[in-house]
Amino acid sequence: MSLWTEIINTALIGCERKSLSLSPPADKLGGLLARFDQNDREGALLGAAAVVSLYERAGRLPLKDARPLPEACDPDDAPRCSERAMIHLAMMLRGEYQDLLPEWLAKVASAGQRAPEELLPPLLELGHVKPEFYEFITPTLGRRGRWLAAHNPDWRYAASSDEETFWENNKLAHKREFLELLRKQDPARARALLSKVWEQETPKDRAEYLRLFTHGLSSDDEPLLERALDGQWSLVRDPAASLLAALPDSAFVGRMIERAQQFVSFRQTKRGKVEIEIILPAERDAGMIRDGITKTIFSQPGERAGWLQQILEKLPLGRWQDWLQKTPQELLKIAQQSEWKDVLMNAWRQAAARSGDVEWIECLMAVGKKNEGIVKMLAALPLVQREKALANLLQKAFSSDSWEVFSSVLNLRRWQWSEEFSRQVISGVCLRIEKLPDWMWRDFFTKIACCLNHRTLSEASIELIAAAQRLTKRAQLDRFLGYLLFRHEMLKEINQ
Repeated sequence: MSLWTEIINTALIGCERKSLSLSPPADKLGGLLARFDQNDREGALLGAAAVVSLYERAGRLPLKDARPLPEACDPDDAPRCSERAMIHLAMMLRGEYQDLLPEWLAKVASAGQRAPEELLPPLLELGHVKPEFYEFITPTLGRRGRWLAAHNPDWRYAASSDEETFWENNKLAHKREFLELLRKQDPARARALLSKVWEQETPKDRAEYLRLFTHGLSSDDEPLLERALDGQWSLVRDPAASLLAALPDSAFVGRMIERAQQFVSFRQTKRGKVEIEIILPAERDAGMIRDGITKTIFSQPGERAGWLQQILEKLPLGRWQDWLQKTPQELLKIAQQSEWKDVLMNAWRQAAARSGDVEWIECLMAVGKKNEGIVKMLAALPLVQREKALANLLQKAFSSDSWEVFSSVLNLRRWQWSEEFSRQVISGVCLRIEKLPDWMWRDFFTKIACCLNHRTLSEASIELIAAAQRLTKRAQLDRFLGYLLFRHEMLKEINQ
């Protein structure tokens, strides 16, 4: 029995029940072990364990890695960010003010700078854990960051921009972010990539990838989208049908127009008024199923009416104006008199949200019920009109409902606000600061801090501090002010 085995057995059994019995070799190790007082069983056991452990480790040569060293990284051309900017990045990587990290990364990249070497590992790890940061992280890595990413399987999402290599080596979330960025930069390359890997992807993944094609959508995408309609999975047909509906000259829209003409007609009454007459589809035939008309049961006004609504919402809004030579306001008045007004209004809201037609959206918002379909339509408006509509919404009533609509719009589409709109929002906050609900302080104010125009950050802080005299929960305001101050200093440092 070896010395070490005897020491282990004695320790397991216990010194009270078993004494340490060693047969040391006649060498220096044996001489050391012989010095221990055997009457002190615990001391002798611990001493022997220490001596034998040290003896076995002494003189042992370290393991050698026979693999060749990796090729050294070429020096970076881009300058690293300033030390103060590095401190800001380190804070965000620790979780403080992390909502501002995409802006920091975007500003550093646009300034031609890169992230500091010492923060590349946590930055790359963040991109691994949160793939939504992929688009912002990769431009700031520099050569060293890409070199480092190539040596860690978890970071390989940042190692290469080659489409096929990336697709083979990364998980779904990173592939989605990669495809979205590629679609923004080069729609044709993104389309070619998805066409090549289409058959190997699951139906759920295909649907996810198709939703990214809102970026740069054109008639060139029509063959791939028609190919998606040919599949057997409705979850793939749905996004394909929605995209094709956004192409007014597509064959898909032509088919929807033909269907609509079977079920919708117009007649003029004796008084000269125009009425919309509707005949509901008798069945959901194979062609309708292929074109994404789902079997979803509508509680009101019924499933067949639901099929018709899905058809009508795929029609370009201009088609209705061409049919009747009426303005959107006039068409809405006609629809209000119809027994099928819910079907028509819901279909038009969906079509307006998809097209972003300013005139239609403004008219629908004016006649709709409270908050009815308003969020998607507001998010679809061009930036100037969107800010104008939101400002009007808030000015009419700085109520909780108005703020909830505003927050929901930001969830769908976040953007950097103009100076005028930023001031309007802060004025509204200051006006009602003591009556704002708790949910706004917990979540919504972080969004505001990220979206305010950078030129208004200082004056916004001054206005809020003055208004805070009426506020009892100062801790909530202090957090908001902390965001504003941090963002102001962050941008000032990068722009120097």
